[in-house]
Amino acid sequence: MTELHLTRRQKQDPVIVTWVRFQDWFMDNARVVLGVVGVIVAVVLIGGLWLKSRADAETKASGQLAEASALYWRGEYGPLSQRAVDIRHEYPSTKAAAEATRMLGDAYFWQGDFKQATNFYQEYLKDVSANSPLRAGVERSLGQAQESQRLFKDAAVQYEKAAKDSPSRMDQADNYMSAARCYEALTDYARAKTTFDKVANEYTDTPMANEAEIRLGEIQGQGK
Repeated sequence: MTELHLTRRQKQDPVIVTWVRFQDWFMDNARVVLGVVGVIVAVVLIGGLWLKSRADAETKASGQLAEASALYWRGEYGPLSQRAVDIRHEYPSTKAAAEATRMLGDAYFWQGDFKQATNFYQEYLKDVSANSPLRAGVERSLGQAQESQRLFKDAAVQYEKAAKDSPSRMDQADNYMSAARCYEALTDYARAKTTFDKVANEYTDTPMANEAEIRLGEIQGQGK
């Protein structure tokens, strides 16, 4: 052992003794220690390569998403659908893929396929952050897609969610009006009147307040 080469004075020094014992332990376990170090280095290298690959994928996907956005604003919904599908397939789990899902919902909506639009809007909302500035708008679009399928109960719930998440009082009032309209379609006049009344009294700073008062009066005039 290494300790046999120490002088009596050195053997009485706890620092030297500890260092010598560590050397002995390292020599006995060198293969294991070097193996562990090798694993750590490999993990760091692989992690770095993965992050670089991820960044490259995000960059490429963002470029394709910009092209998809141009198709959207030109109203070319067929080509937009294919481009969005390609982004989701080639760059899954990227931010661009999430936005492509939302664009697919819009593309199907404007082509009149409200069922498909509903599916993609719901998929998008399942993963998007509650703080996303786009959330309220997609919630409203989902409500419109559901209302277009005469799914009035689901649409009413969705409009009310959109109202709560909308930062604009104008948008809040508009969404509550849409929810009230769906309650009317369901002949749930009690909920319709409550919602119209909310707009008439709490959103007097919006044009929807007067409209809500008119609708409320019409329902009451019908004895409902």
